[in-house]
Amino acid sequence: MNHKNKNNTTNNTLLNTDVASVFVVQNSRKRPFIEQFEHTSINFTQKALGTILGFFIVRDESPSSENIVNFLASEVKKQYFLPTEKPVEEKFESALHRVNRALEEIANIGNVSWMGTVEGAVCVVNENSIHFSVAGDAHILLLRNDTLIDISEGLASEDAINYPLKTFVDISSGDICAHDKIIITSHELLDLISFEELQKNAIRMGEKSFIQFIETALTNECAIASALIIDITNSDTPTIIPEIPEKKEVPENFFGANAFNSIEEKDEQKHNITIEEEIDIDKFTEETPKEYIDPRTGHIHIQGDEELPKSPTFFEELFEKYVDIKENFKEFSQKQIRSISKKISSIKKNKIETEDVLDKIETEKNASEENVLKQKNIRQQAKKQEIATQIKKQIYHIYDILKNLIKKTYIHSVNLITTVKEKAKNRKPEKDIEEETENEELRYSFSYSQELSSEKTKKRNFLPHISKIKDTWNSMEKNTKLFALAIIACIIIIPFVFALFSNKKKTDTAEVHMEETELTEPVLQPESKKQDIKEIPSDPITLHKTSEALYTFVLKDTPIGIEKNAIHIFENDQESFPVPNNAGKIVHAAAMDDLNMIFFITDKNKLYSFSPVAKKYSEQPNFPEIDYTKINLLSTFMTYLYILDDKKIMRHTRIEGGFDEGKKWLKKDINLSGATSFSINDEIFITHNNDIIKLSEGKKNRYSKDDAIKNVSLSYTAEEMKYIWIIDKDAKMLYKVKKSKGNIVDQYAHNIFASATNFSVSEKNNEAYITTTKEIFKISLKK
Repeated sequence: MNHKNKNNTTNNTLLNTDVASVFVVQNSRKRPFIEQFEHTSINFTQKALGTILGFFIVRDESPSSENIVNFLASEVKKQYFLPTEKPVEEKFESALHRVNRALEEIANIGNVSWMGTVEGAVCVVNENSIHFSVAGDAHILLLRNDTLIDISEGLASEDAINYPLKTFVDISSGDICAHDKIIITSHELLDLISFEELQKNAIRMGEKSFIQFIETALTNECAIASALIIDITNSDTPTIIPEIPEKKEVPENFFGANAFNSIEEKDEQKHNITIEEEIDIDKFTEETPKEYIDPRTGHIHIQGDEELPKSPTFFEELFEKYVDIKENFKEFSQKQIRSISKKISSIKKNKIETEDVLDKIETEKNASEENVLKQKNIRQQAKKQEIATQIKKQIYHIYDILKNLIKKTYIHSVNLITTVKEKAKNRKPEKDIEEETENEELRYSFSYSQELSSEKTKKRNFLPHISKIKDTWNSMEKNTKLFALAIIACIIIIPFVFALFSNKKKTDTAEVHMEETELTEPVLQPESKKQDIKEIPSDPITLHKTSEALYTFVLKDTPIGIEKNAIHIFENDQESFPVPNNAGKIVHAAAMDDLNMIFFITDKNKLYSFSPVAKKYSEQPNFPEIDYTKINLLSTFMTYLYILDDKKIMRHTRIEGGFDEGKKWLKKDINLSGATSFSINDEIFITHNNDIIKLSEGKKNRYSKDDAIKNVSLSYTAEEMKYIWIIDKDAKMLYKVKKSKGNIVDQYAHNIFASATNFSVSEKNNEAYITTTKEIFKISLKK
């Protein structure tokens, strides 16, 4: 930093500084944009550092600029009072450099809307000197010998608008004198009050009146403002003490009352003499009421026969006090010990009683818990028995129902067979049929009673015996047998035929529907179904015509076009920003989402950055020597820059003013020559030889894409995107693909995809930006 107006004049007079502050914030929403500070170290070893004071204001009131001033104030105080053995000038310079570094770091993370709007003043007053620096429109004024001058004129750097490291550049130092007045203020004060009027009021008014005058003016007229007024006074001005007129010493009367006064009383009387009034010696020789002085002889006449008390010496009094204190302390200690002993005994007794009570409660609790458990078990057993009884009843009930059902079923079966038989023979009368039915019912009842004796009998007698069926079948005539077989065949075959016919009908319907679909909707692409291809709702929109287009990127949902000599922002109205003259032509570029910046390498092997927010270029000098002809592609992830060549990938870490030397990311070199796309989304995806290479943890991994994608011409993804986007130039298709499995989510067809050289996608806006050799297009994607 540069030091201006440095005054080495020494001033041995010790001075005092009185600081008054005026801080105006009319709206609480503006509070995060202004900060005023004044700090003096309480550490005795840092007393020589004096006081650091000043203010910071950020005029940009966007949300991203909130609390920057608070951060700067804390950093400047912390850096200035670091416990280092440096002169005040070096400490002050280090503190200002810390502020500049803090501002640059804020800009590096993409927060740049505040640039060019910082206003502030920082000042250090120590012993008899002052050191200060300003930024923006801040002012530091000095009133000396009834003349007001702006001692900060020319200190603020104009380069701070573009370079945060140049916010506080120049420092001015000098001596201060008694009766100086220093005013540290934002530009609002001089906007309200002219320089001449301010000087006139500073001379005419007293300290308090002048401070009240400034406070009233700023409070009434300004929404936000800061002012600090420092008054310098002399701290060693001698106090004028009037001389005490000499008095003739009066001889002491050794027989008077003062002869019996203690030495201490005399000393105390001497110290009570003040310089504001004359002291009458007679006050110290005042008679006591027990004495009478003869005015003629000066002799003292004592009233009464009492002896005059002898004043004890200082040590005697001290010893008596010691003895009293000792006795009192001993008595007090004994009382406290007895009281504490009683309390301890009481506590022990209460503890024993409490433990007995707790034991009793615990015993009762355990007994009650046992009773509760017993009662609970009894209730559970009773409940289980009740449930078992209910289940048993239900089983018997179900058993009865089944018994009746089987009985009725068997009777109806016998009736059916008998009826068929009788119809065939047509011989037996109806009475014989009823008798036979009754006989069958009796036989069934008998067999059912036998069923209860064993499980085998139950299973065997559940259906009619096979011999009975055989006898019945043999007794039938040929026509009856054919009729019975036909019925059985119908019962078995008809449901099967019906089911088969229904399935065939559904299949035929589906085939007919597919044939109709194929006839009415012909497939445009052999590898994709027509119903999966989404239409482009409108014709592509030309954003920029150029024969030197290189890339399109999307930063914070804002499309940005890159050509060799300029960068274009396609937001609302298009804005173009030519590359600096000495930079060269852009060859490779990449967008860094975390910093909201574009980094590019030129044909002069220089690295530059471009901020779409600040809309400014910045050279990055801290970067290793490179040969742009050996670089294939650039990409970024978080704050890392990745460079891809024919065999390896280098990863460079962001540092101040550029990137470090970098290190190899791949554990083993692979063939990457001819790669057409290079993007990173947790993992690295490279388009190479009409396919996608997936890299993770420094190794090559297999990536399976959908079979419908024949050729991968270009691919694109970014840090916070959910999908990978692929262009197949031969098929004139754009595919939206899941990055984990590689299957197609959506697909779009258009002739423009055949001529794409680079592209990017905004998943939020559902738009694709296509770069060709002649133009940059925008395509709206149908949801």
